[in-house]
Parts: sequence; C-alpha cells; structure tokens
Amino acid sequence: MATKPTILKSPNASGTSGAPNPAANAAPAQAPTPSSGGMLRWILIGAGSLVLLGALGIGGWLFLHKHAHGAAASAKAAPAKTEKPTAPPVTVEMAMEPFVVNLADAGGHSYARVGLTLSLLVPAEAKKGEEQQAAPDTGALRDLARDTIITVISQEQSADLLAAGGKDRLKQQLKQALQARDPRLQVADIYITEFLVQS
Repeated sequence: MATKPTILKSPNASGTSGAPNPAANAAPAQAPTPSSGGMLRWILIGAGSLVLLGALGIGGWLFLHKHAHGAAASAKAAPAKTEKPTAPPVTVEMAMEPFVVNLADAGGHSYARVGLTLSLLVPAEAKKGEEQQAAPDTGALRDLARDTIITVISQEQSADLLAAGGKDRLKQQLKQALQARDPRLQVADIYITEFLVQS
C-alpha cells in the first residue's frame, strides 16, 4: 500500500505557514488612545487641586490678617501701663537760731552773728501733717546742719564777709557743705535773716 507523500510548505514572508491565520488577515492593531472618561478625570483632578491651593492661600491670608488685626486691637484695648508721674519736690523752710561764731582773723577778736533760714527740698507726697517728719528738721539733722554752718563760717575772715559779694559766696559755700555732709539736706536756697560782723 502506497503512502501519500507529505508536502511541507515553506513559510511565507510573515514567518507563518501557509495556513490561513485570522490574526494576519485582521487590520493592524492601533495604539490605545485615552478614552474621553480618563481625560475628564485628569481635568477634574487638576481643577480640584487649583481650587484647594486657592482656598489654602486665601485661608492663610485671612488667618494672618485676623491675627495681626487682633493683636493690634488688643494692644489698643489694653491700657498702657504708665508710671505715675512724680510731682516735683516742695520746699520746707527751716529757720535756724542765730549763730555767733569767731572768725579766722589774726588776733582772734573778730566774730560774726548770722541768722539763717534753710529752704529744703522734700518729696511732694509729704502731707501737711507729715512735713515735720519728711523735712530734716529733727534733732540729729538740725544739729548736723548747725555744726556744718559753724564750721564754714569760722573759716571766714571779716574782710571777705564784708566785701562785695561776700554774703552770696558764703551762701554757696554753706549750700555745698550741707549737701556734701548729708544727702538728706537738699538745700534749695539759704536766706540770711541776720548779719553782723565785728572785726
């Protein structure tokens, strides 16, 4: 019994056998294009992002503006702490009993009789009933003032006291000596109520 010879067909240019291939006969595949639904999704995401960024920017601006405005309003509303202005000191007069002091002239026979009233600065807060306590008009300070005045006058000579401007110079020396001796003796002025020089 004779067998039928098998005929092998050579492959065609497409690399397939001659058997019909439905995929080969079909139209070539095209690149997938984005569908209209996918494009719309990206547009919505972009628009949402812009809206979100705009809302965050406006919200931040409003927050900062409100915070700055609130701080300024609270600064205006809060009463400023001002220190109570201190009133200028007032003066209290302290009359001294007349001084009879030997002067520094040669021979030791010259003396001066001087009456003084000291005008002292005291704090303005001192009330009328407290002026005696506020002013240095108490025992130790009065004695300290008298001692200072006697020391200064006893170093003067009669010719210097009787010279033109001698009394004014004596006032300045007494004022400086009193304030240097004790800071509580804040002397605003010195009034000479009696002045006699015997040479």
